[in-house]
Amino acid sequence: MKTIFARMGLVTTVAAAIAAGVLYWPREIGHHDQLMQRLDADLGIQNEDYATLRARGQYEDMLMGKIEQHATQTYNQSEQVERILGFMKSKNVVLPDGQLASVAYYDAMKYFFPGDMPLVTGHYEKWQHAHPQSPAPIIVKASNTLAVEAQLLRPALQMRGDFIERSKADPEKLKAVQEYLLANKKIGSLDPYWYNLMVEVSIFLGASQDVVKALVQEGLERHPKNIQLPVLASNRFASQWGGAPNDIYRYAQWAQTLPSMKDRPDLYPRIYANAMQTQYGLKLFQLVDVDWDTMRAGIRALARNFSGARNPNIGAALACLRGDRSMTHEIMIPANFTPAFSVWPDPDAFGVCQRWALQIGLYDVQASAEADASPAPQDAVNP
Repeated sequence: MKTIFARMGLVTTVAAAIAAGVLYWPREIGHHDQLMQRLDADLGIQNEDYATLRARGQYEDMLMGKIEQHATQTYNQSEQVERILGFMKSKNVVLPDGQLASVAYYDAMKYFFPGDMPLVTGHYEKWQHAHPQSPAPIIVKASNTLAVEAQLLRPALQMRGDFIERSKADPEKLKAVQEYLLANKKIGSLDPYWYNLMVEVSIFLGASQDVVKALVQEGLERHPKNIQLPVLASNRFASQWGGAPNDIYRYAQWAQTLPSMKDRPDLYPRIYANAMQTQYGLKLFQLVDVDWDTMRAGIRALARNFSGARNPNIGAALACLRGDRSMTHEIMIPANFTPAFSVWPDPDAFGVCQRWALQIGLYDVQASAEADASPAPQDAVNP
């Protein structure tokens, strides 16, 4: 009888994942629930109904919110950080939105350090003494130092603005972070985020594109699920960090062919979405070439294989900017599409693209599907 109920539960779980349009197997769902349970225990949250959250489409946002809460509230509680990161890395947990969980955890932490207090009080040295084989204190110390020394440079890797021009970062202090990471590579690079930090500081120091690509290649060979690494590194190929026209196009083509990324076609739109959000905005496809066949496949993988509101919005924004009306319609019209306005490059872009997608007729959808490969740019946002 227990076996029957267990099988019924398995079928229900798989059915729920399929109904949500997300391709997850029960083991992955189990890892997410186990992670949520550990986060809840540390945060003092009780009796959370994960099945209900999942049925309401709130699970992914709730999980990410708890990761951010844990990372920002317990960064100075080394035992809790060690436990949660230990679970994430031992299970190689990939979040429902496709990101590597441990990298998302460190990313959540990096904007909430209390200045240099942990650095001057010896917090990380005590942590490392208690856990000499753990990369976590090395990683968090380096990230904390960058939060202090590259305060305005870090946001420039995630959003548009005049951060680089306003920054007064001292190259010598940034170089010291790089040297610290290299001196501790043997243990530090056991963690995927060591490579993210090395890419970050290399970009800040103006390292060559080849140096950044070498870090990406090595990092993905050692930690193949770290999709955030090649996305982060793509910043080096944008013009504000010294890139030439179409360097991003060439980099995206290169990154997508790396062995660990061949089964992650969603990398391609993630790279372009980052370029849209950090620099190019509405003019993305006016300034950067794109292989639209590769992009279409990537957008479909992004929207169908991974959940959360951001991914379909990324796909819709890219399709609309490129003038692919059929794909914009395909993503934005379903009843379960949820707006994520922070993804869009302009406050009016979402509404313009949605109205444009709604106006398409049945004949247009069929005609576009037949000529699917290279849609003639119509561009709802830049008429």
